[in-house]
Amino acid sequence: MAQLLIRPSLNDHQVIADLLAPPPMPTIRRSRPPIAQLVADAHIAAQRPTLAESANDAGIPFLVDPTTVLLQSDVDPTSSWAKLPFASARPLSVDDIDVEGLVEQVVQFQMEQGATRIIAPYLYASEPGDPAFAMSIRLLASTAHYVRDNDVPLPVVAILCGQLRQFASAQALDLGVGRFVDAAEAHGVHTVGLCFSPVGTPGDSYSKLVGLFRAAARATRAPMPIVAWRQGIYGPALVAAGLAGYETGIGTGEQTNIARQQANRRAKDKARRTGGGPGTYLDQFGRSIPKPAAELLLGINEMRPKLMCDDEGCCPTVADTLDNGRPHAVRSRARQLAELAEQPHRRWRLHTVARHAEAAATLAKQANRVLESAAIKHKIGTKNLEALAQVMTELGQADQTSRSA
Repeated sequence: MAQLLIRPSLNDHQVIADLLAPPPMPTIRRSRPPIAQLVADAHIAAQRPTLAESANDAGIPFLVDPTTVLLQSDVDPTSSWAKLPFASARPLSVDDIDVEGLVEQVVQFQMEQGATRIIAPYLYASEPGDPAFAMSIRLLASTAHYVRDNDVPLPVVAILCGQLRQFASAQALDLGVGRFVDAAEAHGVHTVGLCFSPVGTPGDSYSKLVGLFRAAARATRAPMPIVAWRQGIYGPALVAAGLAGYETGIGTGEQTNIARQQANRRAKDKARRTGGGPGTYLDQFGRSIPKPAAELLLGINEMRPKLMCDDEGCCPTVADTLDNGRPHAVRSRARQLAELAEQPHRRWRLHTVARHAEAAATLAKQANRVLESAAIKHKIGTKNLEALAQVMTELGQADQTSRSA
């Protein structure tokens, strides 16, 4: 079964503890927790040691993401990330990086926080020829060597972080994705995370999604598990297409945008940042929307039956969805992956996602009319849903053609 990796925010530690806690009444067979792996940003792991404890008690892997893409940008020196032992408030060039020193600090930090898998340091590359990409491969190799030479009994995870448009072009697949997964295989990496940016917005085009799934398909030719990193919007679709799982935040951080992640850590942008908090996850749209919009849509007879959570064990009432949106988001995503796993083969999974996206686009148009009439500015995008339905349909047709040939 495909795995759901959850990245909590600073205030999600109690939610995580509740989601991973054993049932109050003992059972012969313990149910599978909705979270398969827990991923914490390095600065959050340092402030919330209970996250590691919750993962350990539940028997699931705990990963600490060093988020070393922030080494490439200005960082507010007062931020919690800047205080990490391997961090830097000023941007570093590739030539400034001490590979062995960075790897040692990053690995040791993750182990101190209770990580059970080691994420190699990684950078954001604009294209396969970017020196940052070659440096990410060097960091991957150095991490694998450090773990082996120091008898660290933990598997290594490597993150391919790059600009989607350049890495997903047909001409660059082997130079980028192919080169990275080959290096990961050569160094015994356990799992590769694909972090292509920017992707996951309502305005994503058909051509962008074709590129995303083309790059994912190239990665899955490697023997190790491939997961989508920081990608809640298209996570289920990528799993249907062959990935081993996906990682996402809880009601936030559902799309990949590394440039924005870097900008949000700059001191000069601090005053402009808005803290709207997590949204309410609506399974029908595959994303979270602002809570005021969700309250309106779930509060009227026209939309409530179409959007309410249909799992009474998760949300007996609409109020449960609105007031306990974070556990609802995790359970809903886990349930969706379980339903995909029940499909007998890939073509059926692709068909399921395509039909879901088509229905979501139609429903979003109805919801937008309701929101507009109530003078709520939020609009649920439909362009990416329509593009996703088309791409999934075409992938399914290609599978059928190849099966018939």
